[in-house]
Amino acid sequence: MEYFLEYFTRNYILIAIAAVMIFTSIQTYRSNKKTSIYIILIIGIALVLSVAEILQDYFQYELRNAALCIVTSCIGYILRPVAVILFVLLSGQTFKKKISWLFFVPIAATIIIYILPLIPATYDLVFTFKRKDDGSINWWGADNPLRFTSHIASGIYLLFFIYRSISSIRAKHFAQAASIIIVSTVVVGAVVAETFFNTNGNLKLTNSAIGVSAVFYYLHIFTQQTRYDPLTHLFNRSTYYSDLRKMGSDISAVIQIDMNGLKYFNDTFGHIEGDKGLVTIASTLTKCATPKMYCYRLSGDEFTILATGDQEPKVVETIALIKAELEKTKYRVSIGYACKKDNEPVEALLRAAEIEMYKDKEEFYKHAEIDRRKIYAPTQEK
Repeated sequence: MEYFLEYFTRNYILIAIAAVMIFTSIQTYRSNKKTSIYIILIIGIALVLSVAEILQDYFQYELRNAALCIVTSCIGYILRPVAVILFVLLSGQTFKKKISWLFFVPIAATIIIYILPLIPATYDLVFTFKRKDDGSINWWGADNPLRFTSHIASGIYLLFFIYRSISSIRAKHFAQAASIIIVSTVVVGAVVAETFFNTNGNLKLTNSAIGVSAVFYYLHIFTQQTRYDPLTHLFNRSTYYSDLRKMGSDISAVIQIDMNGLKYFNDTFGHIEGDKGLVTIASTLTKCATPKMYCYRLSGDEFTILATGDQEPKVVETIALIKAELEKTKYRVSIGYACKKDNEPVEALLRAAEIEMYKDKEEFYKHAEIDRRKIYAPTQEK
């Protein structure tokens, strides 16, 4: 009972956070399964870590069982970097096949090193719990550098987390990068304080830091979702108007894009096929756009790219790349652009780009020998 009360008082904030987050994740599971699963797993790990800590104290000071102390310590050391891995996956990081296995090398090394104390021949290579002459259990390993393996592994994942996330974010839309830096700072700060300033052993910060970070990142994800189009994951119309006001005179070029034949795909194959076309176009825009270009889906089959530094040669090159990539699919677009001259207002750029886009659409239908008023049917499936 004494240890139960100690656990409850020591981890009250974590328990409250866990209850709220698990309830919220269950409620939003259908709309965002991946996020809900990762959040529940992170919170679950934080709870397991907190239980392992109190059990270790119980096994050490009450039962005085060295083997059980070693088991609970191993659980803690191994699960902390796992929690960081889940944060990395939660952020939507993707990996190339040739490097994906390398990502798990640090956690594999951590698991191997921290199960050594369970093997009699190697139990004191990392740390161990030894019985003293008076029968008490003493933890040993304070001078062994291997005991920092889980810290090193977590640090590697945090650095990867920060690097991959920041490198894939447009320069102006830095909310994602800022949130990742905050989460990383909170967790690292807790680990450093608990490791190097825990003179009496009562400082328990890491588990609560993981829980708080999960809440913060969860709220960030769902807040940011209001900025994106749910189908294509490009910035939505609301963000477009907001960015027009924020960027203002920094906009150097506007590219207007309109899908050809959306009605044909919707009427012939159903709206699912039309949606596939929109998603394909959106992914192509994201792939081809430079870091200084921002892609938006305004409505239906209308897309816009705002450039904040690229000049006309780069804009023309990007447009050619977009059309070349779409040539590999069965979907086509009409594109028009306008580049800023002198102090030309952005409204003029928008009008000019739209006029050029409609000219391109006329040329497309003329070249395809299809009446503009009729629906477009691709000549061949790709």
